[in-house]
Amino acid sequence: MVNRVQKGRTTFRVPAVQTWPLLLGSFMPDMPLIALTIGLIGYDWLGGSPLYPAGVGYSSNVQYLFDHLFFESVLVKTLHNVFHAPLLTLAYTAVGYLAWRRNATWGASLFWFGLSTCLHTAADIPLHYDDGPLLLFPFNLSVRFHSPLSYWDPARYGLQWAIFEHLLDLGLIVYLVWGRRRH
Repeated sequence: MVNRVQKGRTTFRVPAVQTWPLLLGSFMPDMPLIALTIGLIGYDWLGGSPLYPAGVGYSSNVQYLFDHLFFESVLVKTLHNVFHAPLLTLAYTAVGYLAWRRNATWGASLFWFGLSTCLHTAADIPLHYDDGPLLLFPFNLSVRFHSPLSYWDPARYGLQWAIFEHLLDLGLIVYLVWGRRRH
């Protein structure tokens, strides 16, 4: 099945909507950092040795991750931006579309996954004060948009944005699951 989008007299074809790649792409940008955080929480809980230099003032490896490694470590920046960087999410979408046009069975899934990661990233960029996605990754490891808003920082309307975001997430999940169950 093909969806058609009218633009003047021409028709732009897109693959039929696939809900599971859409759902996966909606949270996948955050998963590498969540997995790293969970791993470090476990490491801290088991009494693992500090990854940070002695006497620096961090109380845990998780604090070191978010206060230092997130901004300085190439590995952490790479893990966080594999599904978050605008250039890569656009590339996933374009490759998926081109593959679908060439009848590759995986093309439509990658298209909808990529489009969903693009939407996630487009929402994240204006809602992160100084810790959003790297805009030019993988070509530049430091350029970020510095927004006056933050979805998590109460000093930058974080409480209001967090409530809105979680309600939106819940509504979208219900919509996708309900739509899947109907078919």
